Amino acid sequence: MPDMTVKTARPTFESRVTLRLPEAPAILYILASRGKCDSVAEKLGKMAAAGRFILRPAGPDKWLALAPAAEASWLMAELRKALADTASLLDQSDGRVLIELSGREAREALAKGTGMDLDPSIFPIGRAAITSFGHVTVHLTRAAADSYALIVTRSYAEALWETLVEAAREFGCDGPSTLPDKP
Repeated sequence: MPDMTVKTARPTFESRVTLRLPEAPAILYILASRGKCDSVAEKLGKMAAAGRFILRPAGPDKWLALAPAAEASWLMAELRKALADTASLLDQSDGRVLIELSGREAREALAKGTGMDLDPSIFPIGRAAITSFGHVTVHLTRAAADSYALIVTRSYAEALWETLVEAAREFGCDGPSTLPDKP
């Protein structure tokens, strides 16, 4: 009689998706005054090109400026001086949380919770959009080839984290099931 024993090998399960809460950045919200969008966009573009902060579109006439937390005061002062009466500035650093999702299957994990087309030809590196993930509204940016940054209001950060962990579980995500304490 042939051997009918089924032999299974436990596969090596490496994490193909990583979820992390980076050091909290300064997050400034910029809203151009009516009729001033083009001049504000031009000034912001020149300032961001200098490399002191990252600029991300956040909707019509709106942007987010991100910098290391230690530079929040400097960034606010520089933006106030440069934009004067052409835009309103709000420091959202304590009201928003940045979560990073990365790895070779990060896009597939994100696709489980959003209706956005994340194909690299449509959502290239540097592209940002306001969308939802599960029931939570997020500011989503493709930060690198296999890396995404999600900015969410602090009150929804825990719910977003838990939903991301669940979406990334099949890809070996080894992040904690609850939002870690603020670094």
